[in-house]
Amino acid sequence: MPTAPLKLCNRPGCGGLTVEKYCDNFKEYGHQKKVAAPRDKNTDSFYGTAAWQRFRNDYKSKNPLHEDRIEERRTVSVYCIDHIVELKDGGDPFNEDSSRSRCRICHARKTAAEKRNRKAAIYRCKV
Repeated sequence: MPTAPLKLCNRPGCGGLTVEKYCDNFKEYGHQKKVAAPRDKNTDSFYGTAAWQRFRNDYKSKNPLHEDRIEERRTVSVYCIDHIVELKDGGDPFNEDSSRSRCRICHARKTAAEKRNRKAAIYRCKV
């Protein structure tokens, strides 16, 4: 019976050859559980409410295209409704003036930047 061809181990940086997913040195690597980043339960539970679902659907129907891209004369469909001022920072959850239609990439970029700013503010000197 022929054996399967050897392939590179899936462990980043390992050059070992194996028939399986990971070489003998890193067999346990594939069985490690990935730990998700802790989430804010208050805001997570908010997004499941009927009031938010209604607001989101109404806003999407009024603004079906990515609002930042419209200004650039490009049409991109909406992935989500983003709070300009995040709820964690005291934003109003149902204010249309503080909401924006965004695509997935722009929403992720903006959220990551806000998270970095919030984290940096913790370490800044308060004089």
